[in-house]
Amino acid sequence: MDNHNQEIEQLLLGSLLLAYDQYDKIKNVFNSAYFYVPVHARIYDEIAKTIDDRGIPSAGILCRRFDNDPDLIAVGGVQRYLTSLIDGVINPKAAPDYAKEIYNLHIARMLESVGEQIKGIGGDANDADNKIHQTEQILEMLKTNKSKTKRIEYTLARDIKPSFESTDFVKGLLGNEQLSVVYGESNCGKTFFMADLALHIAEGRTWRDRRVDKGGVVYTALEGSYGLKNRIAAYRKTHGLADDAMFAMVAAQVDFFNPEGNLSLFIDTVKRAADEMGSCKIVIVDTLARALAGGEENSGVDMGMIVKHADKLRYETGAHVCFIHHSGKDKARGARGHSSLRAACDTEIEVSRK
Repeated sequence: MDNHNQEIEQLLLGSLLLAYDQYDKIKNVFNSAYFYVPVHARIYDEIAKTIDDRGIPSAGILCRRFDNDPDLIAVGGVQRYLTSLIDGVINPKAAPDYAKEIYNLHIARMLESVGEQIKGIGGDANDADNKIHQTEQILEMLKTNKSKTKRIEYTLARDIKPSFESTDFVKGLLGNEQLSVVYGESNCGKTFFMADLALHIAEGRTWRDRRVDKGGVVYTALEGSYGLKNRIAAYRKTHGLADDAMFAMVAAQVDFFNPEGNLSLFIDTVKRAADEMGSCKIVIVDTLARALAGGEENSGVDMGMIVKHADKLRYETGAHVCFIHHSGKDKARGARGHSSLRAACDTEIEVSRK
C-alpha cells in the first residue's frame, strides 16, 4: 500500500502560500510531523513561523530562507519549486481537506509500522503477557500522536519576544509585500500622486519628510501611457532623474479578473524587470477598474478574484501591490466597490483636491 501522496502535500503548501488565511483553519489540528517528504515539513514550519510572527509567507521570504537547501537545489532551486507549488493550486480553500488527507496518510503509515512491530515481537505462548504489554504500548503511542491534533498551542509570557523589525519602505505608509489602494474622484490627481511617490522610491529620495528605501518600481499604466510619460518627463525636468533609476513602465493590458487571463505572463514580466533593476519594491496597477475589466466591482466574488490575484502577484514576486481606484458615490465609505477590497488592504490613501 502506498501511504504517501507528494502531490497532496504540494497542494497544501501552495494553498497556504496563495491564501495564508487558510492556516488559521488547520494550525490547531495539523503539524509538520505529518508530512512524508522532509523538505515539505521544513517549508510548512517556515510558513507557520512567519504567519505566527504576523508576517506574510511570500515566495520572496521563503526563497531567502531556503536559498541553500540541498533538497530544493536538486529540483531546480527554491524559486522554481515554490512557483510550481503556487501554480499547481486550483482551490486554495481546500487546504483543510488537503491537511486531513495528509494526516490520514500519516496515520496509515503509523498503523503499518505498528503491524510490523507487533509481528516482530515474536516469542511463544508463554510470552503472551509480554506481547500484550508491548502491543498496548504501541497503540498508546498511536493514540498519543493522534491527540496532538486537538491541542491548542500557547506561549508563556516569559517566552514572548518583542519584534522591532521595520517592514515599511515608505516610513509609516507602505510596507513590504503588502496591499494598498490609492483612491479619489476622477481628475483629482491620483496618477500624479502615485507617479511622484513611485519615482521617489525608484531613486530612494525622501518623500514628504518620510524615509524612503530605494527599490524597483513596476508601474502598470492600464489606462494608457501618454499621461504617465508626460508626468515622468516633468519629474525629470524638475528633480532630475538618473539613468539608473529603478523604474519600469508596462503599457500592456493585464487581466486581474479572469482565471484564464494573462496574470502569469505579467508576473513573469515583473520578475524580469526585478532581475534587471535589482529588485521590485512595488507594483502599481492604474487602475483597478481596468484590471477588473469584465467583472463587477460591487460583487464580492469578482472583487475577491482581484484580491486573490493581487495576493498571487505579491507572493510570487515579494513586491507590494498598489491599486489606483476611484471613490464611490458616498465618500465616507471610501473606495468604490465591494468591501472585501478594503478588508484585504493594509493601507488606504485618499487623494482629493483642496
